[in-house]
Amino acid sequence: SAKFGFFVAIPDFFPNPEGKKVFYKSITFPKNSDKIRLADREIIIRIPIIDRDVSSKTIIFLGFNLTKNQLNYNRKTNSQLQLEM
Repeated sequence: SAKFGFFVAIPDFFPNPEGKKVFYKSITFPKNSDKIRLADREIIIRIPIIDRDVSSKTIIFLGFNLTKNQLNYNRKTNSQLQLEM
């Protein structure tokens, strides 16, 4: 099994910690496999932006929260994540 993190970040709030939230998901791999396909329930994130003009221009990042080792590995191997939509 493994636990991975993913995040939602709003650069307008940087460097305040409120500008990034990390979520974690635990997964269990099937026996004799190092790959898994995961579908999860819908995630709803509420962002308290009142002004509609501001909200339509707000940049929001979603991504996997990698450790330094994972990030370095990806940079060295030029890895690319393939997502199935």
